Amino acid sequence: MRVHIQARGFVFGLIFALAAVAMGQSQSPPQSITRDPQAISVLSQSIAAVGGLQAILAVQDLTATGNITYFWANQTVSGTVVIKELGLAHFRLDATLSDGVQSWIMANGTSVERRPDGSLSQLPVQLTYKTASFTFPFLQVLAALQDPSWDVSHAGSVTHNGRPAYDIRLQKTYPQTRDPLGLQSKASKSDIFIDSGSLLILAVQSRTYGRNGRPTNAPHELQYSNYQLVNGLQFPMTILDLIGGQQTSSIQVSQVAFNQGLSDSDFLP
Repeated sequence: MRVHIQARGFVFGLIFALAAVAMGQSQSPPQSITRDPQAISVLSQSIAAVGGLQAILAVQDLTATGNITYFWANQTVSGTVVIKELGLAHFRLDATLSDGVQSWIMANGTSVERRPDGSLSQLPVQLTYKTASFTFPFLQVLAALQDPSWDVSHAGSVTHNGRPAYDIRLQKTYPQTRDPLGLQSKASKSDIFIDSGSLLILAVQSRTYGRNGRPTNAPHELQYSNYQLVNGLQFPMTILDLIGGQQTSSIQVSQVAFNQGLSDSDFLP
């Protein structure tokens, strides 16, 4: 990815890695669904560790505020950030930098970039194939537990970033009538690394994709740490974004508010 995309693109790296279609790869129908009991057990324990099923189910929307830092070309650029999420399909990040506000918005099947000068750029619709929640990845875990169309498998016990962890692989299978070539299903694939001690999520990893939807060889990873108790839930206050092992940005969350009554109007460009 070009430097200026990494610099401005915390969400570009994140959403392209989590939600883009793997164009140019082999095309095959979705495979049969696996629901591995060991993997299901680990995910269930992780839900309990973060605060429990009922506490997560109570989250209708969230607003996180804090600071964001981009790392690029021998310099750092810092600013403030506001992130809004509504369910699993609405996401908005507004980064206030020295030259203005840069926004990335996913809502109602569309993805849009808004630049500081006010101009809009439509992003590929394929970016909406995956759940938009990433500041609190346990929402995705809960979705995989409750929805039998998610393939859940145990990829092994590993050491991740110096910590023993379970590698749980998630992939949603769509009806063949909707996804005859299995492309949307491939786009949803991710590995969830769960600390084997605390059972909290350490990282979410998947492939990196460019603006054209084509995959690169560099893995994309979001790392979560500095969990703090917020309204009965352990919330990661530090989120690091890495592409190919290189840190491209970081978010330090200072405040989190749940259930502020967000609606579709909060996700208009």
